Amino acid sequence: MGMLVAIFIDTPALPKAIYEALTGLRSDQISLIFVCADNRPIRQSRVSRLISSLFPQLRPVSVNCDDLSDGRGADFCLQLGCAPVPDSEEAVTVNLNRRPLQQALPGLLHCLAVSPPLVQLEMIRQGKVAFYATTTLVPDSISQSITRLADNLAYHLKGWFSGEYQTAPPSNVDRDSIFHGTQPSVGWHKVFARVLYERLLRSYRWRFFTDDWRVAVAKTSISALIDVPSKVSWRSARWAEFNGYVADPFILATKQETWLLVELFDQATGKGVIGGQLLEPTGPLVVAPSVLLELPDHLSYPYLFCFQGANYLMPENADSQALKAYPVEMKDRQLVLGSPVVIDIETPLYDATLFQHGGYYWLLGTVAAKDTHTQLALWFAQTPFGPWTRHRYWPLLVNIQCGRPAGKPFYDDGALVIPLQNSAIRYGEHIELFRVTQLTPTDVRWHHLKSLYASDLNIEDGKSYGLHTLSWSRNAVAVDYLKYRPRGH
Repeated sequence: MGMLVAIFIDTPALPKAIYEALTGLRSDQISLIFVCADNRPIRQSRVSRLISSLFPQLRPVSVNCDDLSDGRGADFCLQLGCAPVPDSEEAVTVNLNRRPLQQALPGLLHCLAVSPPLVQLEMIRQGKVAFYATTTLVPDSISQSITRLADNLAYHLKGWFSGEYQTAPPSNVDRDSIFHGTQPSVGWHKVFARVLYERLLRSYRWRFFTDDWRVAVAKTSISALIDVPSKVSWRSARWAEFNGYVADPFILATKQETWLLVELFDQATGKGVIGGQLLEPTGPLVVAPSVLLELPDHLSYPYLFCFQGANYLMPENADSQALKAYPVEMKDRQLVLGSPVVIDIETPLYDATLFQHGGYYWLLGTVAAKDTHTQLALWFAQTPFGPWTRHRYWPLLVNIQCGRPAGKPFYDDGALVIPLQNSAIRYGEHIELFRVTQLTPTDVRWHHLKSLYASDLNIEDGKSYGLHTLSWSRNAVAVDYLKYRPRGH
């Protein structure tokens, strides 16, 4: 027997993109019916008519509204406006930027006048936020912004209807501390001006420059870096004889040797491999990459963990749908990998991060789904090799400001700190640090500690535009940072 969903709207029309996204949810398992509170004709202002003529996705589409006894009898009631819905535990209000969706839509594109153009999607049940997602519009395209918003709405509603979604309460994960998006009251001329500026900027960078991620290492403790990042002295690595960029640094240290493992990304092939370099105590880091691991698929994020005295390398390999850990040994100033052990997780992950805390091993990663930077998920187990159990909140959160791991968790003043990427402006724009106050199989509580930007680090390599991986050992810290390199150099 399928599910009958009643969608309550205020007026008998929805923007074309939203209507198509909602009707696309129909399937053998889901039937939809629209219930309208007001059947009066739609009245549009001159500006609204002009905007909808320029962008067909915003054109009002008449909805075939049925009166299902005011929605009573439906398995699920979805409220997009202020139209009253029947008293039911299954009644959910959909909000955008904390206003009913249908009320928020007319002015939503005004968010494009600010940077980043953030949007919060919330599903409210019984007065509480039962699910939320923070994403961005497309800064240089009104059309793509509308399409992205509609696609995200449909994607998350589908997950909700399936019964899989239960994000952690916003207060548990300190959602509002880093949310700076607004829906300003500005004229459309400012929106168009901002969109044009973003389009010209992106076109200029794409035409004349290419991304150039670089790595820097400092001889300091992770606590010293977090306390006063500007006072840390860095050595910026130069990788000779390599046509690409270097990112995702992780440190493997013993009493005798310190190794730096990185992603070596070949821009000609669009594929990454894992490289390793023995770090000397002093001197410049001008080195030639040594490939440690190469597979047919893209590799990155060479995460390292220790179990029962043995070191393991667990690189990201989401393209192959598999997560594997390789034993690592140091022999005669060389790194040697053993046979991999499969870490059985039901979904491919980006930047899988494994750590031990509170009597459990935890696996944190971004679900390889529609958006590669937002859907953060968590599992727990008794050993690093499972069996793994989903956390009660799954996904833990959906937030482009903190939805992807950014390196190795650490302890500061006795509390666990987890670094997460903020990609609201661009991929890997900066790192958000969260201090964990509670982490159990049934609960998660953390609060925002601080934001860490490349400009905070005083790396003597000119202006930097991004920071997305932080790793450490007892006496060293490594980061990667983004530069723009002229094409052809």
